[in-house]
Amino acid sequence: MPDKSAAAIGLADIAELCKRDLKARPTRDCHDIRDQILQIAIEWDLDRDALDQQSNVCLRAVVTFLR
Repeated sequence: MPDKSAAAIGLADIAELCKRDLKARPTRDCHDIRDQILQIAIEWDLDRDALDQQSNVCLRAVVTFLR
């Protein structure tokens, strides 16, 4: 998402990124994917819906999913 700053990226954008990543690599373990997506959702602070305001734990969950 090069056209957006971290302050403009919200959970909906992360969900779209996860969807695109999943389509690009369909051979991944579906149970592992489910667990990683749930972890992102659990850690995401909806009161502060910008990526740059999320905790380090949440950011690590996003990075782990995208690896």
